[in-house]
Amino acid sequence: MADKVLILGAGVSGLSTGWKLAEAGFNVEVCEKERYVGGVSTTFRQGDCALDYGPHKIYTQLDGIYSEIKALLEGELLEIPKRSRIMLKGKYFDFPVRMPQLMLGLSPFVMANLGATYMYALVHSKISKANDPSYEAYIKNRFGSGLYNLIFAPYARKIWGEPSALAASLAASRVSIPSLLELIKRALQGDKGKKEISASVFHYPKGGIIRLSERMGEKIKAKGGKISFGKEAAGFNVEGGRAVSVRFADGTSSSADYFISTMPLKNFIHSMNPSPPEEVSTAADSLKHKNLILVYLVVAKERLFQDNWIFYPEERYVFNRIFEQKSFSSSMIPADKTVLSAEITCDPASKHWAMGEKDITALVVDQLEKAGILSSKDVEGSFTKRVENAYPVYDIGHESRREAVMSYLDGITNLFSIGRLGYFDYVGMADCMDMGFRTAGHIASNGSAEEWAARRKAFENYLTVD
Repeated sequence: MADKVLILGAGVSGLSTGWKLAEAGFNVEVCEKERYVGGVSTTFRQGDCALDYGPHKIYTQLDGIYSEIKALLEGELLEIPKRSRIMLKGKYFDFPVRMPQLMLGLSPFVMANLGATYMYALVHSKISKANDPSYEAYIKNRFGSGLYNLIFAPYARKIWGEPSALAASLAASRVSIPSLLELIKRALQGDKGKKEISASVFHYPKGGIIRLSERMGEKIKAKGGKISFGKEAAGFNVEGGRAVSVRFADGTSSSADYFISTMPLKNFIHSMNPSPPEEVSTAADSLKHKNLILVYLVVAKERLFQDNWIFYPEERYVFNRIFEQKSFSSSMIPADKTVLSAEITCDPASKHWAMGEKDITALVVDQLEKAGILSSKDVEGSFTKRVENAYPVYDIGHESRREAVMSYLDGITNLFSIGRLGYFDYVGMADCMDMGFRTAGHIASNGSAEEWAARRKAFENYLTVD
């Protein structure tokens, strides 16, 4: 009889692992607490509109992953030229920023400050670059304090927190442009065979991003696997260095030969029986997340703008990014209207998270009107969605605390915690698929605990390319 694998979470990480294990002959069951697949990379219906939880694009430079996605979604993928802008000093600029456009759009004083602070960094940061202590230092050493204060610092504060308290690894993984000098070179000379630092085109499923997860689910079921909805894990039982069963909130339990969790790492650690050592639980508790509020506005216009998304780093705007679903697939929204979504990232204890739907929506509409995006009279409907644990916060020291948790889990030989939440890894969909494929490959090859401890380190090296 084939070994049974129980996977907690029908998001991209869990489904990609299950897909490859089902193909390898394992008996796969995916248990999902919600009634849909995809996690936050999903699509929902609101009236006559189909909408995603924020903008999702399919683009990656990982070997083999893009070809897998294209084969999986053959005939469904749209190729979309990427267009995005950023609001700075009351004006809109292309993003990634183009220096000639900045020179024409910003004041001579601002441009002089950008140039002077970059030259200062170029001369004085050669030694400190080797061991940047923080996100702040990493950016200042490569772009200068002027550009740091103009774009990087305010945006980081809105998404993750104070830049001086954030790890340099966050900048290394999220800022694909290596330096201001490289940005200028690319603008003048093109990529010239180098990997793109910003995607010129991306792909998107015509029916919504949920199609990626739905297709993987179909692959699992085609091999005899199962996806069970409404199954929220309440506890893991461990005996003799192996996981033996999972208890669910509905009172049922399941045993298996292998267990894979994609639930938030802190919740996972606290669900284990017996409880892990106190230092492991403390380390897990220290791994923080930001929540996300999505404000959706139904607008009586065919389109509001031609960008895929627009960034708003400045503090005067409560939202950090906006997008229209029609810029990804026009067939998801009726022709005579559009739906704009504004993303607000916040702490669980923040005033914005505590605000009611009416108040947060009114604030967003007012600010969008001031930003020249829409007129309030054209807004004919609105609603909000809230996502807990949306963004892992890479504060200074998080790597060692995560490693303390993962090293403990390495000792449970048939149990794996992966994914954006399960590995506390700020990654995208393609990275999650790669993570799932690597995990499935390890299990299928009957890899040892020592081999897994080495293999999972690859999860910490993904680079985001917008």
